[in-house]
Amino acid sequence: MTLDPKDLDAMVAADWIRPSWNVPSSVVAFTTSRTRGVSRDSYQAFNLATHTADEHVSVATNRATLRRILGTQQVQWLDQVHGSKCIEAHTSNFDDVPEADAVWTSCGDLALAVLTADCVPILVSDQAGSVIGAAHAGWRGLASEVINALITAMPVPAAQLIAWIGPCISQSRYQVGEDVWRHFTQRYSETMQPSSNNGTNNGAKKFLQLAKIAELQLREAGLAVVVHSNVCSYQDPRLYSFRQWTHQNQRGQRNSLDTGRMASVIMREQA
Repeated sequence: MTLDPKDLDAMVAADWIRPSWNVPSSVVAFTTSRTRGVSRDSYQAFNLATHTADEHVSVATNRATLRRILGTQQVQWLDQVHGSKCIEAHTSNFDDVPEADAVWTSCGDLALAVLTADCVPILVSDQAGSVIGAAHAGWRGLASEVINALITAMPVPAAQLIAWIGPCISQSRYQVGEDVWRHFTQRYSETMQPSSNNGTNNGAKKFLQLAKIAELQLREAGLAVVVHSNVCSYQDPRLYSFRQWTHQNQRGQRNSLDTGRMASVIMREQA
């Protein structure tokens, strides 16, 4: 028996992770999973990142599936560089892929997408569902205030915004050296714990809680409502994790081309 394409799409989206937040139903938001796409090998199966070494035709097919499920051809992708630049997206220029790590729009049926595989995805909507935004925040983005750049750019008071912190690596799986955690010691010391297995590192390693830093920065920017997914990309088999792939396959060798990426997506459905 051949399944109806709509049934196939429903199967693809079945494992997607969605926020439980109080925004209008016209706001569609989720993080994709890695299941039921066409990518092969370490990219199995729903890789959405063109900058990996995955076959381009596979990524293009997966992205076409995403657009079909969304019901729009308009998806604003970004050339993410772990920075703090924020852009406004329009229906007239969504085919451009600007270098930025945050984006907002007031256009309907224009989806905003950020790619992650351990970094923190942040999706934002105002209470009326008239303006939406998205940000990609790894430790470098958090250190360079990408969240504040997004909230400042959105043309509504921060107090009217609601944010969802999507799946990302959890603190217990994110051990980092002083070159990383020193950026957060003054303002966010409560988000780090010393490692109990430092060996000869003399306390140099700490476990960093990226999602908590994101929440604190959102609240500093003026948001009163911040919702967590509480899903760890490292531990959840539905998701891609760059750090997990590195630990399991090539310990000590870091190559961002070796695993796929999920997309965290937000869109205002046009009435």
